[in-house]
Amino acid sequence: MDVGKRNFFRNIVRHAYKSDSVSRNVPRPPTALEEKKFIQTCTGCGECVSACPNGIIVVKNELAELDLELSYCSHCHQCNEVCPTAALSHSVSDCQLRPTITSNCNPQTAFYCAECQHGCPVGAITVQKNNKPAIDLGLCNGCNSCRYHCPVNAITTSILN
Repeated sequence: MDVGKRNFFRNIVRHAYKSDSVSRNVPRPPTALEEKKFIQTCTGCGECVSACPNGIIVVKNELAELDLELSYCSHCHQCNEVCPTAALSHSVSDCQLRPTITSNCNPQTAFYCAECQHGCPVGAITVQKNNKPAIDLGLCNGCNSCRYHCPVNAITTSILN
């Protein structure tokens, strides 16, 4: 698709978001503006994709989003250093994801391996008396490191809205 057509369709999408707030339905880079402003500002240029050392940023539907299936965000902020439109900002530093620990957390052994706790860069995971991990959602920055480090896939993440 040529640039003229792409910009035409992009403007249609941008103007469709006239309401005051738009819910985020895909994970964005940790420094992304609130969703409405992000959609209006991001051009999908891919500079953040090239800058991300963990390879977790992809461009889909001409907007940057996170693909956290194989890695996590180290909050290095290299993505916002290269963003030419300021859709990624120093004033924000949260992936807007929050983890939930499922019942798959070592149910047969009642043994807590602590991999998620050790992998958490902000210390948001502690061990409860029942040997289960607990997540302080106020400390969590949504980086997905706990999910990445979990050997039994017992952690899921959901987007904050």
